Amino acid sequence: MSVSISGEGSVTGIDQGLNVVGVVTASQVNVGSAVTIHTGGFQVGFTSIHSTGTIVAAGSTSAPSITPTGDSNTGIFFPSADTIAFAEGGVEALRIKNNGYVGIGTDNPGYDLHVGGRTNSSSSTITLHSTNSNGYGTFQFYNNIGNVAYLWQNGSGQSAYGGANSLNLANYYGTISFAADSSGSWTERMKIDTSGRVTTPYQPMFSAATFSSNGSTLQTNVVAWRWATIYLDVGSNFNNTTGVYTCPVAGKYLINFNFNRRASPDNWTGLYILKNNATIANSWFPPGPTANYSYAPTTANVVIDCAASDTLAFCYHNLYSAPSTANDGNFGSIILIG
Repeated sequence: MSVSISGEGSVTGIDQGLNVVGVVTASQVNVGSAVTIHTGGFQVGFTSIHSTGTIVAAGSTSAPSITPTGDSNTGIFFPSADTIAFAEGGVEALRIKNNGYVGIGTDNPGYDLHVGGRTNSSSSTITLHSTNSNGYGTFQFYNNIGNVAYLWQNGSGQSAYGGANSLNLANYYGTISFAADSSGSWTERMKIDTSGRVTTPYQPMFSAATFSSNGSTLQTNVVAWRWATIYLDVGSNFNNTTGVYTCPVAGKYLINFNFNRRASPDNWTGLYILKNNATIANSWFPPGPTANYSYAPTTANVVIDCAASDTLAFCYHNLYSAPSTANDGNFGSIILIG
């Protein structure tokens, strides 16, 4: 039996072969095998069409219940209650589970978005591609108290950031930059440049040369150095009045101290490195017979663990030794290395 309707009408009792052109208003049309609606453009195997919607069979991966003309194994099917899946060429491509989890390449997603391994590749890839040379692709990770982490690729530099309480990992022109923000502005914390060099703009480091005068006495006859020339003091952690360096953060600090020129060859050379006023290292060189022995190579190098607010100091023993104030031979440095 075949019925063709043009305009408006009402049809019941059709088993197969319904061709509709125009608008049909029906309380219910039950079709036994196939329905083709030109104005709506869909074809299904067994369909109930109600005035409030369309009901289709559940379908399967190889035979989805909603398909385009001429491609019967690509479309939408319903593998279980409250679950929607999409098939391509008879293979499941995407699934939305009843809990809202979305799976790509997996039929059992365990996360809000779960991307499974591809059968023709050893890895899965998600790409965010901006067609604007000044645009950028961004992943955002939020928690329920407003903190956010951003992972983004920028085309023109460090112009984007995640806002207050955010952590940013950016790649621009081959340079990887790590930034943290607590005030609503971009603050770079570490960078890996195109040569692989790692830099941290606020990494504590200090270097100085030439003894100037005595600082604080930190042990009996052990006096901190004040320096005549300070080359570098990132973070302004060295007090050149007391001669004491205060560690701004916890970590491993590399300390180098060279006391190579003394005031007189008749003096000993005796240097100390102190942490919290306790001796970490010391080194000595005896007096010499001639003026040339004013140069007495004495060095101490040490790596130590420090907590934030620990103190470090370059010192000498003023009972037996005295450093020269000449502008060569004496220098020291402190670097946070880990």
